[in-house]
This record gives sequence, C-alpha cells and structure tokens, in this order.
Amino acid sequence: ASRISGSVAKQGLGAAIVVVPDQDADGKPDIAVGEPLATVTTTINEKIVKLKTAGRVTLYSGATGAFIRVVAEGKKAGDRFGSALAVGNVNSLGSDDLIVGEPMADVQTTINSKLVTLANAGRITAFDGISNVEIYHRDGTQKKALMGSALAVDMDDHLLVGEPQYDVPTVVNSKNIVLANAGRVHIFAVDNDSTPAVFVLEGTASNDWLGSSLAALSADINNDGQADWMVGVPRANIT
Repeated sequence: ASRISGSVAKQGLGAAIVVVPDQDADGKPDIAVGEPLATVTTTINEKIVKLKTAGRVTLYSGATGAFIRVVAEGKKAGDRFGSALAVGNVNSLGSDDLIVGEPMADVQTTINSKLVTLANAGRITAFDGISNVEIYHRDGTQKKALMGSALAVDMDDHLLVGEPQYDVPTVVNSKNIVLANAGRVHIFAVDNDSTPAVFVLEGTASNDWLGSSLAALSADINNDGQADWMVGVPRANIT
C-alpha cells in the first residue's frame, strides 16, 4: 500500500480523488487528487501574486504513490478548484478527459441588461485528457448554489453535476415559494458546453442539500438499459 500526503499546511489534499488512465507509462492507472485549499502562485501584470484557496489538481503514480506533476490550477483566489473530480470522454476522441469542480467560483452574467456577479455560483471545467488544456466550462446560474461540489460520469458518458445549495422554486397550495438549499443535480451529455441538461433532479425540502455527493454505478442495476446513479441528500429529514 502507498500513502500520499500533503506537503504544505492547509492545502486540503485529498478532498477529491479519481483514478485516471496511465500517465507515466508504467502500465498502471494513476491518481488525480484535488487540493481545493491550495495557494496558487502566478504572475499578473508582471507581478508575482499568491491566490489563496484557488486550488489545484495534482497527479500521483497509482503504483507507488510518487508525485508526477501538477495537472491544473485555479485561476482566482477562493474558487476552490479541485473540490470535485471526474473522468469521462468529453471530446469524442476515445480517451478519458478530466472534469474539475470549483464550487466557490464567482460567475459574471447579464441580468436585465446589467452585468452582475453571482457569488459562489460555481463552475465545472473539462480538460483535454489529463491536462490543463481547457475544452469547455459550465457556470452556475444562481448565487451561492455551489455548482461543481460533486461530479460523476456514468457508463453512458453523461456528466452529473451537483449544486447542493441551489434554491428550488416550486408551488405549494397555489403559492410560489422557494425551497432554500434544497439542492439540484444536472445530468448533461458530456461532449459540449451548450446543450441543455437531459435531466434535472431537484430537492423536495429546504436544506436537503441534494447533490452534495454523486456516484455513477458501473452496472445497470434495474436492467432497464439505462445508466444508474446514486445521489447524496445529507441533510434530509427522515420520517
């Protein structure tokens, strides 16, 4: 057995882990590891800048646990890039690509002709292979929804994305209400960034946090010819 340990205090190594295809040519699958609290050192306007809790994803040998390389890093302080990881074929080239969640990312958008910032809306980014070459990204649409807190890719190459603090609008007794932090999961076709979700699952009670964790099962459990999933609802009340 091998042990992978962080080398810097408060970097959060191991917050997310995913097995990836062999990257060091030793014939063994390797391991991508999220460090969402890591500080990223970069250059902005010719000045060296430290981006606190920008986050990163690092690669380790699946055979020995040895460090191989930094795969990709967050671009803004506080985004927590690497909080969730998944692999799947998102560019139809036949090999697995890396998908990374950064749930604390702020998203700029236009509402009523005004540029606004949705704080902590979240983002997921798909990279070409196990690299830092971006294919596309998807942004959250509601502030503080934390899109990208959980990720999974199923056997039909659907991408599941959790937004555990999404506020769900609904109607109860003919009145419009909002279920605060009920949570939501989007299921996307993973080959581009523009198609709408093929399915959306929403929490049914306030503070359920549906979508905090996700798993794509490796088999069709109920024999209906469709991929099956498991969705975590950690704050649901059971009666």
